Amino acid sequence: MMKLAKTGLAALSLAILAACGGGGDPPAAQTPAALPPSGTAPPAETPPASVPPATTPPATTPPTTPPPTATPPATTPPTTTPPATTPPAATPPVATPPVAPPPAAIPPATTSAPAQAQALATRTDDLFRTAIPTAGTAAQSLNDGCYLNSGFTKAMNIATIDADSAQYVANNAYRVGSTRTNVRVVAEFNITNADGSTRKEIDTLYDINYTDGSVEKDAENTMVTGSTFGLCATPQNSAEPRFLGNQRVVGVVVRSRNERNERYIKATGAPSSNPVQYFKALQFGVSDPQGVATYAIVTGPGSFTINGVATSLSLKLLSTRLLKNDAILAGKSNNFTNWKADDFFRLCRTPSTLAVNANSALPSNATDCTLG
Repeated sequence: MMKLAKTGLAALSLAILAACGGGGDPPAAQTPAALPPSGTAPPAETPPASVPPATTPPATTPPTTPPPTATPPATTPPTTTPPATTPPAATPPVATPPVAPPPAAIPPATTSAPAQAQALATRTDDLFRTAIPTAGTAAQSLNDGCYLNSGFTKAMNIATIDADSAQYVANNAYRVGSTRTNVRVVAEFNITNADGSTRKEIDTLYDINYTDGSVEKDAENTMVTGSTFGLCATPQNSAEPRFLGNQRVVGVVVRSRNERNERYIKATGAPSSNPVQYFKALQFGVSDPQGVATYAIVTGPGSFTINGVATSLSLKLLSTRLLKNDAILAGKSNNFTNWKADDFFRLCRTPSTLAVNANSALPSNATDCTLG
């Protein structure tokens, strides 16, 4: 725009200078104009045309163009790729085993002793309702951690069952389906333990009814609630009633027996003189599963006469563990190698030099357990 305006102004100036004859250089030779003929009035002069002064147009200011606005770079939002999803594998249908009946509810510690005794009896029914448990832990699940019964602990019972579960199941098959009725509490003992905890021991009696119709009357059991701290190295603390066992280190059984014996002569098979005899007898059974005893002495009312001297009634019984393993008894009577840990102790013998009038009874103070 500026260059075009200046060029137009220069052309206008040059045109004005040419009309006025001005300039720096002399003009070129000119041919004179022809004169008009005589008698002709001269033509009127035409005044020179006035040339207006050159006028300079005002400078034109070009419009101001605002600076270009910076355009921010275009931002491309990040593309989020969803994680690949693997469809879950099809799960084959699982057969649902039959649901066993729930165990009897455990009564709280404030429940009466008869209710606790009944609850434990019912849980025992449930344990043997359809089968004998094959695992020792399951079979002993109702026993306290300090259970001890006639020398057998809970841990010993579990080990024995697991060592031969088939034999255990066979030996206890008669218990399947048994029920416990007529549950009674015969004694309660509230005990404070050395650590300040407490326990309640409850002695109970109940009848066990077997599926063959037989009934075991007045089966004795001791149960416990609370803590058994101080009874063993593995005490248990719970409001649930558990079997505690009789807490005897050794097993002791006394049985009364009515016997009928018939005697025959071996050589001929003929009846002996006075062939039929009846006896009333007491059997004393002592067993020691833990191997803590070597012998036992049984005493009671009555007396012996030994060489004419009255002697208090007593019997000496020797551990089958010694009869099996002690070298001094090798080759002697009852020296068997297959005695079991819970087999009953055996009677020690009386020297034949003593005159004993007690139907071959063996007074403890006159026996010699090394006799063959």
